[in-house]
Amino acid sequence: MSEAPIRPRRRNRKIATINDRPGSLFESAIPAPVLDDTVVKKIQVPQENIELQKFAQLILYGISLAAIWGGILSIAWDDSTTNEDFLVLGFGGIISAIMAIALVEWQRRRGGKEVHSVHGYIIGIGFFFSAIGVLYSMRLLISIAAESGMEIFIDDLRPWQEENWQPAAEAIYVQLAGCILLALGQYWYLRKLKGEITFGLAVNTLTPLAIVMIGFGPWLDWSNQIVSYELGISIISLSALSMWLALRTNNGIIFSIVAVFSGLVPILYEFAHSPDAIMGGKGGALSLMTFIILVQGALAADDRLRQDLMQWTSIFLVGVVIYAIWLVQYENLNLVLGPLRAENLGSFEGVLNLQVVLWLTVLMAYFPATLKRRIPYMPIGLAGSLFLFTPESSIIPWIIATAMLPYLVIISKVTRRWVADWSVIAISGAFLIQSYHNPIASEYDFFEEIVLLAILVIVEYARRNNKLTDFAINTAILGLFLSKAVLFGTSWLIPWAVVFYILISAYLQQQDAVNSGTHSKFISSSLGITLAMVLTVVLSALERLEIPMLDNYQDMLDGFNVSLAIVALAVYIIMFKFRDSELDLGYLFKLTQAKGQDMVPVYDQETQSWINPFHTDTEEIEGYGPLARSSLLGPLALIMISVSFIDIESLLIDVHWIGIIVIPIAILVREVLMEDKNNSVSRAIAIWATVIISLPIALKFMTNSFETDELQINTLLFDVILLSGPIIVSVLLKKDDMERSELNETADDMTLFGLLALGLLDASGGILFLSMYCLVIYRSIIHKRVFVLCVAPLAIFLFADRFVADGSHIAPLLDFSLLGVVMDDVNSLGIAVFSSMILSLSMITVIIKSVINSKTIEDDAVSQLPFTIPFIWLTIGLFGMLPDVAWLPTAMILLITIFTWVTGRLEHVPLLIVSMFGALAIGFNSNFGDGGISNDVDLWDVISSSAFYGAIYALVLNQMARSGILYRFVTDLVMPPKAALDVNLENYLVLYNNDDSKKLFLEFSKGVTIAGFLSSFTAVSGIGPILGAICLTYFTITDKYKNMFTFLPVVHIIAFINFSIQNDDIIDQTAFFQLAGLILIIEGLLLTFYSSKTKYGWKMFEWDNEDEFFSWLDNLGIVAMGYVVAGFAFAMQEIDPRGLVWALMAIYLAGIGLQGFREETEAPWRRGFGSFGTIISLFALSLEFSAGDSIFRNITWMFIGIVAFGFGILYMNRLGEISNLYEIDDKAEPSTTEVNLDE
Repeated sequence: MSEAPIRPRRRNRKIATINDRPGSLFESAIPAPVLDDTVVKKIQVPQENIELQKFAQLILYGISLAAIWGGILSIAWDDSTTNEDFLVLGFGGIISAIMAIALVEWQRRRGGKEVHSVHGYIIGIGFFFSAIGVLYSMRLLISIAAESGMEIFIDDLRPWQEENWQPAAEAIYVQLAGCILLALGQYWYLRKLKGEITFGLAVNTLTPLAIVMIGFGPWLDWSNQIVSYELGISIISLSALSMWLALRTNNGIIFSIVAVFSGLVPILYEFAHSPDAIMGGKGGALSLMTFIILVQGALAADDRLRQDLMQWTSIFLVGVVIYAIWLVQYENLNLVLGPLRAENLGSFEGVLNLQVVLWLTVLMAYFPATLKRRIPYMPIGLAGSLFLFTPESSIIPWIIATAMLPYLVIISKVTRRWVADWSVIAISGAFLIQSYHNPIASEYDFFEEIVLLAILVIVEYARRNNKLTDFAINTAILGLFLSKAVLFGTSWLIPWAVVFYILISAYLQQQDAVNSGTHSKFISSSLGITLAMVLTVVLSALERLEIPMLDNYQDMLDGFNVSLAIVALAVYIIMFKFRDSELDLGYLFKLTQAKGQDMVPVYDQETQSWINPFHTDTEEIEGYGPLARSSLLGPLALIMISVSFIDIESLLIDVHWIGIIVIPIAILVREVLMEDKNNSVSRAIAIWATVIISLPIALKFMTNSFETDELQINTLLFDVILLSGPIIVSVLLKKDDMERSELNETADDMTLFGLLALGLLDASGGILFLSMYCLVIYRSIIHKRVFVLCVAPLAIFLFADRFVADGSHIAPLLDFSLLGVVMDDVNSLGIAVFSSMILSLSMITVIIKSVINSKTIEDDAVSQLPFTIPFIWLTIGLFGMLPDVAWLPTAMILLITIFTWVTGRLEHVPLLIVSMFGALAIGFNSNFGDGGISNDVDLWDVISSSAFYGAIYALVLNQMARSGILYRFVTDLVMPPKAALDVNLENYLVLYNNDDSKKLFLEFSKGVTIAGFLSSFTAVSGIGPILGAICLTYFTITDKYKNMFTFLPVVHIIAFINFSIQNDDIIDQTAFFQLAGLILIIEGLLLTFYSSKTKYGWKMFEWDNEDEFFSWLDNLGIVAMGYVVAGFAFAMQEIDPRGLVWALMAIYLAGIGLQGFREETEAPWRRGFGSFGTIISLFALSLEFSAGDSIFRNITWMFIGIVAFGFGILYMNRLGEISNLYEIDDKAEPSTTEVNLDE
């Protein structure tokens, strides 16, 4: 093998100019290239994300800033606060800020007046110091003024005192003024600078918001836990100032963060304050959001802002408001806007509440920006939030939304199609949710119906004028249809109106498609018909399509929904003209699948690009034919549903009602006979259509509890009618008359399965089922449908004990014994003994036919009938007749194994392995006595023992196959060779006579062996999972399973945990946690070592290319890191002190992080997990110190800041940013650009 490859080095990075970065806020002076909507067939591999790394660097600097000063302030502050504390913090912060700014100015003036990244960081630190200084200096001045006798700063409830004194709310104005002047002064200073000042701009912008957040504690206390005018003005002013400053940073990330977080400030204050003593005070903080929204809307309308940035930001802006609207209802908050308070509104208190004010404010504030296509999610969000309102207050938003919808969708020229689509979808979704969650009908009669009809009219008008896509129209109609007003309402007119609307719309769409001949219209119209029929079927099943005028005739109709049956027949007759033009369900499904494939690219290793290998032409798609069209299947289902409403007594006794079933069966038979080329697919569809349309009545027959002495002749007639359909079709359409090209083996199998499903709808107690089962077995033997013969006996178990159930016409015939076995008894398998006899006889027939065919076979290409699977079913059948022989299945499988080995018929050896587990379970279950399993412990013992010995059985066969002994008696005549196979489930479960299949069997038996051992939890004192883990490790290394190698520690630790549980008398709790943690740590460290050394993994496994190898190394390293962390988590459960574990974890993660900055092992995951994981571990370490050791906690916080700053510097060096004081080469291209703050 070649030498291990070297990880590709990082490219030389050149920092782009600020205005050209993706994060820029304003539109670039150079116009961006116009992008069309052409689908890109080749997608380039994404390049390294520089902006994300800079964002991580920014976060690390912020953590460093907060941690260092958090530690310093915690150390500096005592339990009491005095003027001396304010003096130290105030003047200390100002002096520190002056020193930082002076350092930058000195270096800038001597180094070319350019500000580099390190200078920007120092400026940001200086600004932070200045904010602390100004804030506490103002606090000092307030205390001095109060001590001097200025009553304005002294609250009546809190007289002046030297320690722990809190001023009055008017003192907030002093700190507000100081902070505003500071922020404006910082901005004035930044305007004079040239270069990389992003961090300084960020601190300048975020300082007002930080001060607002600091006000959570003192400002609320000063204003006595209410949102006073002083507090409200300060919150609004500082939030507006922060957004104004963010607008001038020309940085998209900063502006988005500030704009969104400003909306969160009132919500956070609402959570923080507690105005319990004030009537109607709850909601005062959240009411301030109205002013914040107005500022956001004004800034969002700025023409200089990038349209794409505002579009994505608007998601979060609108999302915050929607959350606030929900919070109003959840917390029962009131409207508090100065004199405009809830208690002053009188009778309008419930109508014009805080929810409505916020909703209207967003509508008015964001409307100008929306017209400029900057806030597209405003109409979508407002429409989607309508369900959050209380029923009483929802009337104003619903009226406005419904009135604005025509303007948005139809009239407006600036509305983009996707905005209109999702707005309509959102309002219909809101109507759907509110109809169940907060129904408007509880407050306003007929209002829901009016809104529903109005939306329907708007949607229909938009459809006629091509203002909405078909997807939006169908989704909106679906949302309205599923609403409570339609499905469960009290008005019978609404569901009928909806049904007629969707049916007429479907007819018109199909007519338009026929007239235009456009393929896309055929698709949309066919989808419309499908949706219309599905919705109609659902309404009919919920008994909503009824006409009250017919109630007087219910005694005559016995519950029969004649109106629904008439509508069904009318739909079928009207839509019959589109029989050849309507696209069937099969075509629509295949088209959806093809479109989905076109949307998923595949990575091409040769071209190193993403390509789309699927190019499906719609003309090449073939459907299932007219029998699968919705306009046929829907009406047939409606007819059967209308019949299923008939009273069970009448349905069982009155013959004329069961005769109605002849109508849909006749229609279906007629459609089959009308087929131009009747093929296997059409027969399959016809059978399954019969099953579907017969299901409602069959279920009613099967679930009825009606008792009568009269002969239930209708159940027999029902079976005869269902039996007549397949017989008529098979007589009139002979297989010999069909072209061979029209035959389809898969469709033939589906036809046979459909006959079995039809048999399961038996209502007479077995006549239909026996007929269908015998027919399927007979046809499967004749045409050698191997899979059907292997699966068909499952139908007997699904039929259960219905042969001897009450009302069965065949039960009296089973009152006899055969060789001492009573036929009408129910055995332990849950089926009648007669069913076991039918199963045994049918499988004996298959086995005899299989043996006869194997002796006379001449053509190797002819399929052979199965032998092994029918033998297993025969065993089960005999077991049902002889229930006392518990180990019979195991013995039979061993005999079958020997027989198949000697005869060379090894096709079903994989299935024998699977069956052995079930047979062993039956045998071990018998060890618990006649009652079998009685508790969960017994269940696990049976599972474990079966898995353990089943794994041994599979291991024996695996070794026989590996050595060739298993294939000693195989000949080409008995087991003909077969071509190479694809790897799929079928080929795993069937052993063919070729090398590929033998390899698959080795893999299968190996996997079953490992799975069996791993699942034998309680067997042999828990040694099974350990054997499984050993086997898995051995096979992983010898067979070179590189992906499985990554997850071996998981298997090892699970095996150890199980062994510890089974042997808790040997391994106590302390040893368990310590050993489990040690295992994970050791294996994780080993895998970490492997991931950092390329030579070991390269030589150990086989690789297609270097990209795959390095991707595996990265995945291995990430998982290994998880193992080590999980090991530490285990260990700390029983290790004291836990701080040692956190410290070791921090050291390990720091090593991972440092590896991420090395050229040989650089990787984004190492840098991200390592740096931030180290910080989190150190923070957890700091929390381990008790209150008496708070000094060590604070020192740890400062250390966290130093570590974060160090990682930030490593990011800066890696990004290639110039941090030198002087220019090294005059000819070198500068990496920084001037930031224009004048605009």
